[in-house]
Amino acid sequence: NVLVGLKKPASALEIGTSIGYSGSLILHAMNPEGRLVTVESNEDVQKLARENFSKQGLSNRVNLILGDGKDVLNHLDDTFDLIFLDGPKAQYLNYLSDCIRLLNKGGLLVCDDVLFYGMVAKDELVKKKKITIVRRMRKFLQTLVEYPDLDTTIVPIGEGISLSVKRTSE
Repeated sequence: NVLVGLKKPASALEIGTSIGYSGSLILHAMNPEGRLVTVESNEDVQKLARENFSKQGLSNRVNLILGDGKDVLNHLDDTFDLIFLDGPKAQYLNYLSDCIRLLNKGGLLVCDDVLFYGMVAKDELVKKKKITIVRRMRKFLQTLVEYPDLDTTIVPIGEGISLSVKRTSE
């Protein structure tokens, strides 16, 4: 919320709407005329989000899209000042190239839960049935940090968050 308030984006994209909590925080902190596009794959959850945005008087500033994140991202052409990635963790790497394509220069890419209960950072915390997600998240973070058009930092607070700014010059 603080980051969004500092950036004051005019446009934001959220992958993983859930019930609209994060999207509402983004809308309240961004430019007052700012618009949010948010993507959710679960129709029942998206209905709750729609109701929550409506109760807060935010419906006119949000475009809710029902669908799989990768499919939706492939078809978006608009660009955004802020992208908040909080969808299925195992899919983050699959979303990355589209997120970078859709992010304006100087824009901020925020990825939530990147340390996945600490398992991404510490091998001894990895639960056997979560190893595939942990491996994918590690590959995602390596790719993100090494991506030539981004300046990235990982903040080890809570479940971890990555912050990436798209470079404005080479």
